[in-house]
Amino acid sequence: MAQHQEARSYQESQARIWQHLQPELSEHIISFLSPNEIACTVRLINKAAAAQFGGAHLATVHLSSPVPTHAFKQHWCRPGAMRVLTLKQRQQLLCLTARSGSIPNLELVVAATGLFPVGSWTKEPGPVALAAAAEQLDAYQWLLQRGYTADGALVAAAAAGKQVVCEELLAKGCCWDFSAVYAAARGGHVGLMEWLLHQRPEQELWLQGYVDSPVVELMGAAILGCNLEAVHNLVDLLHRRSHCPVGFMAELDQLHQHMITRAATRSLTPDWQAKVMWLETLGFPKFRHCLEGAAGCPDALERLRWLHGRGYPFSSSVVQTAVDHGNLEALEYLLGEAIEDLTFGCESACERGFLAALTFLHARGYVFDPEHVVHAAAGGQLAVVAWLVDELGEELAAADPRGPLLNARVFTAAACSGNMELLRWLRERGCPWNEKTSTQAAAAGCEEALEWLVEQGCPWP
Repeated sequence: MAQHQEARSYQESQARIWQHLQPELSEHIISFLSPNEIACTVRLINKAAAAQFGGAHLATVHLSSPVPTHAFKQHWCRPGAMRVLTLKQRQQLLCLTARSGSIPNLELVVAATGLFPVGSWTKEPGPVALAAAAEQLDAYQWLLQRGYTADGALVAAAAAGKQVVCEELLAKGCCWDFSAVYAAARGGHVGLMEWLLHQRPEQELWLQGYVDSPVVELMGAAILGCNLEAVHNLVDLLHRRSHCPVGFMAELDQLHQHMITRAATRSLTPDWQAKVMWLETLGFPKFRHCLEGAAGCPDALERLRWLHGRGYPFSSSVVQTAVDHGNLEALEYLLGEAIEDLTFGCESACERGFLAALTFLHARGYVFDPEHVVHAAAGGQLAVVAWLVDELGEELAAADPRGPLLNARVFTAAACSGNMELLRWLRERGCPWNEKTSTQAAAAGCEEALEWLVEQGCPWP
C-alpha cells in the first residue's frame, strides 16, 4: 500500500511544472506573464508545462507583441531563416516587430532582413508609423535615428486613438494633416478628432467653400466610425466654428451624398441603421451602388436584407464586393434575389483563396478563364490553382484556345508568391517558365524560391 501511494505521489509530481508546487499555484504565478512569454518560455520547461498551457491562444506567438529576445533570436536569426520569406514578408516582419516596441528584437530583425530604410518601401504604413500607432515611442525614435521615415506616423497614431502620441509628434515638428482628422473619425475617436481639428492653424478659414472642401470627407469618416450623437455634434461644430450654413448636409451634391451614404451602410457602430435613416430624413437618395460596403461587413447578410427591405437596389458591384471578401452567405442571398448579371470579376477571390465562393459561383454559371489561374498563382493559392486546372481545365482551354492553360505567366506569378509547394506542383505538370520567371522572382525576394529555380535550370537573362 505504501509503495502504491509513493508511486502515485511520484506520478502526480511528474505531472507538475514544479514538483513542489500545486498546478493551480503554478498557473497563478504564470498568469502574470504575457502570452508570448508563456508560448516561448514556460511551455518549453517540461512536458507538464506544455500540457498545462496547451491552448491554442498560448501556443501561438504574436509578433506584434513583445517576444522574448532569446526565442526571437533563435527563430529569426538562425541560418536560412530569411530564405523562405519574400521581400513583402520581411517588410511585414519588421513592421510587426516595430509594433511590439522591442528594441533588442528590432536590432535583430533589421540585421537579419537586410532591409534598407529607404523611404516608403511598402504600401501599408511603415515601421515608424506602426510604432507610433502602438504608442511605442522608444522604438519610434530608434527607427528614426537609423534613417526610417515617419511617413504616415500622425495618421497611424490618430487611427489608433493615441492622443499622447499625436501631441508628441506635433510638438516635434510633424506636419498637421487633414488625413489624421479623418483617421481619428474613422476609428471612432471623437475626442481626438475634435482635438486635432482645433490644432489646425487659422481654423476659421479652412472650411470655406465647404462643398469642395475637406468637410465632405470628414463627414464621411465620422459617419463611418462615430456614433450618431457624435455625428450630430460634429455638424453643430462645423456650423458654429466654420462657414458651413445650417442644413449644409442636405445641400451636398449627389456625388457627396452617395459617398456619405456608402459610409453609413458599412459603418460598424451599433447604431449604423439609425445613421442610414437619419440620412434618409435629410433627403439623401437610395443610391444604386450604396450597398457595396455593406456586402464586405462581417454581418453582410443581415445588412443587405435590411437595406434592400428599405428600397436600396442591388447591383453587380454589390456581388463583386461579396466575392472579393469570400462571403458565401451574402453571395447565396444576392444571387437568390434574381441578380443575373455575372460580369463581375473573381480575380481577387482567386488570389485570396476563397475556394468555396468560387465553386459556388461556377455552379451558378460564372464563366472562368485562364487569367484566373494566373491570379490564383500570384496569391500562392495551390488549392484554387489545382481546382481551376483539374476541374475546369477543358472549360478554360476552350475559353481561350490561344495557348496552354499552364504557361510561363502562371509559373512566374507562382514564383513571385514564394509558395514552394505550388512551384513543385506546377513543375511536376510540365508548366513552362522563361527569363521573366527568374527576374521577377528575384524582385519578389524569396531566396528559397530563387535557389530552387537555379537548381531546376530556370533560364536567366
